[in-house]
Parts: sequence; structure tokens; C-alpha cells
Amino acid sequence: MSKKRIFIYSIPFIFIISAYALKFFYMKYIASLNIPCFVHLITGYWCPGCGGTRSMNELSKGHIIKSLHYNPISVVLLINFILMYIQLIFNTHNIKKRVLPENDMYIVILVIAMLFYYLIRNFIPFLQPL
Repeated sequence: MSKKRIFIYSIPFIFIISAYALKFFYMKYIASLNIPCFVHLITGYWCPGCGGTRSMNELSKGHIIKSLHYNPISVVLLINFILMYIQLIFNTHNIKKRVLPENDMYIVILVIAMLFYYLIRNFIPFLQPL
């Protein structure tokens, strides 16, 4: 097995170990400071990142519904990263199979959907990351 394949197969392990180390140090030292969102402080509106830390924390515990409530971008990004990794595995083995669309329309639709969500989350109390 080549060094490239070994590295590619070790990516999930590196990611999981790094994520838990980051979570431990971040939650212990930085998140405990309770730094408020400056966009929310100044404007009163929830920014696209509001609830992201709580969302990732809940996602790391396996609470997908709570994670989606705080900020759905973390779950969407995780799914996209998993699909990108599967595509990388296919490419490594020369398998001609597409997991994600190759055109830019996929990204445009994803961005528009997220922007729409972030606009309506400021007007519907249930969607706010409280």
C-alpha cells in the first residue's frame, strides 16, 4: 500500500482525534469565557455563525436534532465532508463514480438555502439559537 493511500485512510482518525482535542481545549478554556457574538450585540440579529459552538458540541455528543436547532450548517458541512472523503477514496482507487455533483449549481443552491435560513431565523423565534 502506498504512502498516499495510508495517509488517505488515516484522515478520519486524524480528524476525530483533532476534533476531540480541539473540543476539550476550546470548551475548557475559550468557551468558558462566554464571549458574546458582536454582530448580535450590535444589531440584535443572529449572524450565520451564532449557535455554531453549541451546535458542534451537541454534534460531538451525537445529539443531531439539538445540533440542527442551534445551527444546521455544522451538520450540512459534516455530511459534505463525509461525501468529499468518499469521493477521495473512489478517486484513489480509480473508481469513476461521482458522489457530489461536479457543477457549481450545487454550491449555489446550498449557499442560497443557507442564506434563506439565516434570514428567516431572525424572524421566527423557534429557529433562533437560544
